[in-house]
Amino acid sequence: MLKTKHEYWKTANLYLAAFLFSKNSIVVGIDATERRAIFSFLDSPERQTWQEEFESGTPMIDVRIYICALETLKQKRLDALMQSDGEQQ
Repeated sequence: MLKTKHEYWKTANLYLAAFLFSKNSIVVGIDATERRAIFSFLDSPERQTWQEEFESGTPMIDVRIYICALETLKQKRLDALMQSDGEQQ
């Protein structure tokens, strides 16, 4: 039986998360509170390169894809927050 060990990478930076998501990084979870959200990604060899590209201030991405990724993650963050609020009641 082949075992695969998945490593995860997390960020609270919504804009970085949207950039990684627009590069097809896989979001495996979102932990949300009223003040912040932590986005968990399945780590990949490309993630570090993409993160460095984003942090350099020169990311190359189609702005329409980025905006779509940003809006999707905002909605997922809201959904996670609403779900966590529902569990507390």
